Amino acid sequence: MGTKHDVLTEDELATFKISPEIHQEIARFIDRTGTEPSREAINILDWGCGRGRSVAKLREEGFNAYGVDIDERTMRNGYSVLARRGLDPTSVLLNLDDTSRFPDGFFHCICSDQVLEHVRHLPAIFSEMWRLTAPGGVGIHHFPGSRNFREGHLCMPLIHWLPKNRLRRTAIAICLTAGAGPTHQWPETKGSGFWPTVDTYYRYLDEKTYYRDIDDICAVATQAGFDAGYKLLGGAFPATRNWLPAALRRNGFPGSSIFLVLIRAKIDGTPA
Repeated sequence: MGTKHDVLTEDELATFKISPEIHQEIARFIDRTGTEPSREAINILDWGCGRGRSVAKLREEGFNAYGVDIDERTMRNGYSVLARRGLDPTSVLLNLDDTSRFPDGFFHCICSDQVLEHVRHLPAIFSEMWRLTAPGGVGIHHFPGSRNFREGHLCMPLIHWLPKNRLRRTAIAICLTAGAGPTHQWPETKGSGFWPTVDTYYRYLDEKTYYRDIDDICAVATQAGFDAGYKLLGGAFPATRNWLPAALRRNGFPGSSIFLVLIRAKIDGTPA
């Protein structure tokens, strides 16, 4: 499987699968409408689309899918695959700053995968998602719990629990010394020594990750106008989960991810 730094290939796309939870929530949305719209009439936005794998797959399935991302270089790595499908890549994959191109209530579904933990200003993002979501539409967001035992980007235990200061930097250095770290070398660290690599990893966590309690995330979504709910997916030792303190359990300890569902109320204010 390629990384965001690699050009997306047909072989990689052939093995990529959309999360079944996303399909389930799209089906529930269709049930709530009381009609059976064609797939082409269902507009879907992948928030944090990367190279556009989900967009390409959803388009294959007949949905009217788009993507937005902050990294245009990464998006360009998916242009050739989209172009071979007769799509204009620059019209399908847009910069995150260009969401204003879409009218209010345009999307029936907004989804993201491993994105919300990178969002610094969550109220502004949820407010824009609410604007873009059609009445009765759904938001589907999959991301790691803030109390996972291992931080998923650096593959190091507990470092994201620590404050963003010298203590975390020291913990990263200890993990690297002990052999814990990313499974593949980051391009940003090639040719770097030990401490420059530590600093690269530290800056990444400091500047690009924002782990939050799921209750706080739901509160921000509710304030933006959504009905918010979530469930935990996967993780080890499910039989012992109920014995854990609530703050650990709801935030994914030791290794569950979170599946957040946001529903925008209908125009008349009735439940969606």
